[in-house]
Amino acid sequence: QIARVPSDASHIVISIGGNDALLNSDLLSTPVASTTEALSLFAKRIAQFEAAYRAAIEAVLRLRLKTAICTIYNGNLDPPEAYVARMALMMFNDVILRFGFERTLTIIDLRFVCSEKADYANLIEPSGKSGLKIATAIVRWLNSSEPHGSAHVFTG
Repeated sequence: QIARVPSDASHIVISIGGNDALLNSDLLSTPVASTTEALSLFAKRIAQFEAAYRAAIEAVLRLRLKTAICTIYNGNLDPPEAYVARMALMMFNDVILRFGFERTLTIIDLRFVCSEKADYANLIEPSGKSGLKIATAIVRWLNSSEPHGSAHVFTG
């Protein structure tokens, strides 16, 4: 998709990782003998995600545009699934947050932006209402007077 970025673009917002989390959701039902084994399974998958995520964002950063990255929102699951999914998503979001802080990127934390049941059209897809909230967070960033070159987190 990088090739489709307009040549006159000045800013770019990247929201990737949600599909990666979904593709790894099999780990939530994988039988294990211990917590250590479960965490080891997650660690391997998170390491793969981190390598791919860093490569993707580095490719975007080579465009030299002002860049914001987004965390993965939690979705609209009910307990007890919501608790387990949120714990797993924290590992993916940790990759996103750490990279954003390391590279002093703006971070739009979609966990705060999409925080109500009405923000979801179904269990995992944002609704029109949350689309407006996400757009508002992006506009807040675009209108921000914060200097580029320091990490900023926008929560909505």
